Formats: sequence, structure tokens, C-alpha cells
Amino acid sequence: MIFIRLRQQIGLFFLKRQIRNLKRERTVSNLHGAQTIGIVYDATDSQEYEKVKKFCKYLKERNKRIMALGFVNVKEEDNRLKSQLEYRFFTKKELNWLFKPSGLEVNSFTEKTFDILIDFSFEENLPLKYISGLSEAKFKVGPAGMNGTTFYDMVIDIGKNRTLENLIGNINHYLDMINGDNAETSNNNNA
Repeated sequence: MIFIRLRQQIGLFFLKRQIRNLKRERTVSNLHGAQTIGIVYDATDSQEYEKVKKFCKYLKERNKRIMALGFVNVKEEDNRLKSQLEYRFFTKKELNWLFKPSGLEVNSFTEKTFDILIDFSFEENLPLKYISGLSEAKFKVGPAGMNGTTFYDMVIDIGKNRTLENLIGNINHYLDMINGDNAETSNNNNA
């Protein structure tokens, strides 16, 4: 356990370094104005996966192009989680020693310039933090935590009710609240 924690701390150190060197165009977006939305989440639990699918369906009904990337905390992908057009997956097999994910699905996802990237993972999921942190998305949103401002442009504090339902509801609420007029400003900044 101590060895794994040490590997995670080293991985987080290198991730923060890579994020500082990442150049991307930042643009504040609301759900109304966004056309493309990337979602990262932990797909290990099938109930959590279904909750994310339900939210993706809601966004698709609003004519948004969605791509969701789920981390399955197993060595091999199980049959229920085969990658589909909008739902992609990666497993522990695609992590290096410092928990950095790689592979076709991961690389394809991080290179896309989404209008909004939504991270539904909580603090302890380093593989998903790598994806959020290194994504070239214009506007990144995720849960508050120890390093939230390192990974996201907008941090959502869900308090003590740390459930996926609460996080989805709050992110949806606050992304709907962003003023469309203010969402038009953009500039080049380092992440």
C-alpha cells in the first residue's frame, strides 16, 4: 500500500509538470453553446456506468456530440464494456508504472479539442486525472479536491455528499447557469 501511494505521488508530480507545459486555447462554455463534450469517468461499477450513459443521452437529446472515456479498474476489459462509437474504455493494462494511461482510445480522446471536458471522477483516480489534465479541451470541469484547480478551469464543490448523482446534478446545473455572453471570451493560456 505504501509502495502504491509512493508511485501515485511520483505520478502526480510528473503529471503536474506536464500540465504546466501544456498550451491550449481556453474558452468558457455553457451547455447551450457547447457542441462537443468529452466525459471521463470510472466505469468499473456498472451502476455508475449507467448513470453516465443516462447523462450522455440527455446531452445527445440537446444535440451535443459526446465522447465518453471510462476507466475500468481491471486487467482485461469485460464484454459489457466493449468500446462503441461514443463510449470508449481503457483498463489497468494500459497504465504505466506511474498510472499514466496510454493506448489508442486514450490518445484519441486527449487529442480532441472538446468545447467542454467533464470529469466525473473523484480525487483518488490518477489515471483519469492524467486524461483530464492533459486534455486539449477548451473548458475543463470537475469535482473540487486537493488538486482540483490544477486539472480544471471550473471546480464544483459537492460537499460531503460525494456521489456521482450529486456531482452530475451540480455540474449540469452550473454549466447551464454560465452566461452565454460571458462564454464567448477566449485567449491562449498555459494550463
